[in-house]
Amino acid sequence: MNAANRISAPARRVPLKYLLHAAALCTFAGAGLIARAEPPVAAISTQTIAAASQPSMAQESRVKAAYLVKFTQYTSWPASTFESDTSPIVIGIIGPSPIAADLKQEARPITRPRPIEIRTIATPEEATHCHAVFFSRTDSYQEESWLVALKGKPVLTVGESDQTIKRGAIIHFVAEGKKVLFEVSRPAMERSNLKISTEMLRYAKTVRNALEASN
Repeated sequence: MNAANRISAPARRVPLKYLLHAAALCTFAGAGLIARAEPPVAAISTQTIAAASQPSMAQESRVKAAYLVKFTQYTSWPASTFESDTSPIVIGIIGPSPIAADLKQEARPITRPRPIEIRTIATPEEATHCHAVFFSRTDSYQEESWLVALKGKPVLTVGESDQTIKRGAIIHFVAEGKKVLFEVSRPAMERSNLKISTEMLRYAKTVRNALEASN
């Protein structure tokens, strides 16, 4: 599919190195910096500082939510996946999830190139109507069957279990101490007819260039 038939993020952005620095190199307290596309100094607000005093799981959730929103800003989908020029990017989460509130908070200020809608889903069929789907650790027992159903669909699949990439997801969150990193499966991305910008891929811990067999 040529570039004219794809929906891409806008060309004018704050350098991604500023947006990802807090999560990749510092602590979970930088969550607010990642998704809001603000200059690094201006983004250090009282809200961001307050996150440092919260439990680490809450901080981790904020960072992952910010990453998820940022991933959508650096991913191109086939134009046919949107009903109109104003249709939102839909991020699906499975059932009640602790990350839901953080995702809504991070997505609220995003209006370009499209607004972002956070949708609770209950079946793989509903997932096919999303542009991105997040699988938490608690979803691991059904992650494999859902990923089978989404194989080849233009859905950005993101998970945090150790088997996420082997099961066919595109992005896997990796926690290292107080850092949240991510790895990307290029074959899964290409199979889904998606394109993650090289600017984002540069900050991945690993970009896997071969499919991994699931156990």
